[in-house]
Amino acid sequence: MGKAVREGVKRGRNINRQARLFWGGVLLAGLFLALFMHSAKALTL
Repeated sequence: MGKAVREGVKRGRNINRQARLFWGGVLLAGLFLALFMHSAKALTL
């Protein structure tokens, strides 16, 4: 029983890490996009 729980926790942590990497990348991409749009607006003005 304990072993199965431990395995589940380990698997959950791995999924968590992947999700964190994914969301970190999404946030970074959004930030870069916002900066790019801002600078593009500044250049066109």
